[in-house]
Amino acid sequence: NYYTVDVMVMMYVVADVVVVVVAVVVVVAVVVVVVVVVEVDRSRGGGGNYHNSNQTVHRFTGNTGNVESQVHYAE
Repeated sequence: NYYTVDVMVMMYVVADVVVVVVAVVVVVAVVVVVVVVVEVDRSRGGGGNYHNSNQTVHRFTGNTGNVESQVHYAE
């Protein structure tokens, strides 16, 4: 009986750890993407701020008007 209780507790602990690890990985991934976009923009002669990196993304997509209208619609 004690053994099964220990296994249950271990499973809960493992599940908690997995959730925390996944959350950390997601946050790190988002930060890395933002940093990369800003750095690419800076190397293209932008100021490195969010607006300029947005324009960089538009250049990559090649569909500036559509993206712009979606952004304004979202606001």
